[in-house]
Amino acid sequence: MSEKVTGLTSRQRKAIEAILENKTITQASKHAGVSRKTIYVWLGQPSFREELDRLGGIILDEVSHRMVSLASEAVEKLAEILHSEDVPIRERIQVVNIILTRAVDLWDIYNLNKRIEVLEEFVNEEM
Repeated sequence: MSEKVTGLTSRQRKAIEAILENKTITQASKHAGVSRKTIYVWLGQPSFREELDRLGGIILDEVSHRMVSLASEAVEKLAEILHSEDVPIRERIQVVNIILTRAVDLWDIYNLNKRIEVLEEFVNEEM
């Protein structure tokens, strides 16, 4: 994107990429060729933070879609282990524990999302 569109300089865009690709601000500053202090100053600027959040959101969206597609494979693998007579009983019990724990977690998340939807509808009606 051009500077006119995002309001960011090429150095700032490079710093955003570095932040998203590195584990620490120190590493990001080295890769971007700017000081840590400069990155922290930029992080305080709304346009910089908004672009960082936007690009980070795109990456997170891609990763979560990939994880969802892998989840089906993982569940199939757990089912294979669970039903395999060749797998020791101790490991099959661990698989049962994993499945039950995650099923409860998913159910809780599902119910929380439903409750949030109801609350949002109520708030929107009141406005």
